[in-house]
Amino acid sequence: MQSTKSLEKMLISGSINNKNVVQQLLENSNFTRDNIGLINTTYYNDNIVVRIKSLEMERTHESRFKKLFYNLGLSPKTITDKHEYEVVQKINGVHPTDKSYLPKIIKALEPIHSLPTNGKSSSITKQIDIFLAQSKKSFDTYEHLYEITKIVDSHPICLSHGDLIPGNIIVDGEKIYFIDFELAGYHSKYWDLAALHLCFDEIQNADNIGIIQAAVAFDYIRYIWAISNKRDLDELGKFFINRAINSYQLLN
Repeated sequence: MQSTKSLEKMLISGSINNKNVVQQLLENSNFTRDNIGLINTTYYNDNIVVRIKSLEMERTHESRFKKLFYNLGLSPKTITDKHEYEVVQKINGVHPTDKSYLPKIIKALEPIHSLPTNGKSSSITKQIDIFLAQSKKSFDTYEHLYEITKIVDSHPICLSHGDLIPGNIIVDGEKIYFIDFELAGYHSKYWDLAALHLCFDEIQNADNIGIIQAAVAFDYIRYIWAISNKRDLDELGKFFINRAINSYQLLN
C-alpha cells in the first residue's frame, strides 16, 4: 500500500494522468470513499478531497463557476484540476439534513444569483432533446412534463449551481460551502430554489409557482438522463419521474 502522504503529494502535484490509476491507488489507500454522488467518484482524507470525474458529462461552465463560488467564499479551494480528476481542500462540516437549513442556504446563494447573466439563456429543453436523440431505449417521455420544461426555459435566468442536493452542500458552523459544479449553468432563477425545496421535502410549501415548475423540470431532466443512460438506472429514473409527477400535480 502506498503511504497516504506520498499519494497525497502525487495527487496534489497532478503527476498521475490516468484516472483508472488514480482510482486504483485510492482504493488501496487509507482514503475513504464517499458514496453520495451518482456521477463522480469521490475519496477523502483529513486534508484533501479527490473527485474522479465522469467524462460522460458535458462540463461547459464547471471551471468558471467553481472560481466564482470560491472567490465569493462559497466553495473550498481547488488545489489541482485535471481533465480526469480534481483535488480540493477538505472542509470539516456536515451535509444539511432538514429544512431548518433552508433559509441559511438560500441566503448564501444570493451573491451568485445576483451576478449578471450577460444575455445567456436557459437550455434545459435542448439538453433533454440531446438525451432523447442519443438514447437507444424506448420509454414514456411524458409530454405534459416536457411542456413544463419549455415554460421553465422562458423564466428569467440567473447563474445557478444546478445540482443542489445535500451531498453538494457543506455546513461548517455559520459558513455554507457548495461543491461539485459539473451541472452549473444559466438556469431559471427558481432552479436552485426548486432543488432545495425538493431535497428537504418542502416543495408543497413553495411560495411561488415558478419554484414548482422548476421542480418538475429539475426531476424530469434527471428522469430522461437516468432512463436513457447506458447504465442500468431505471429505478433511479422511476424515483425522479414519480417526484416530477407529484410536483406537477401541485400546479393543478
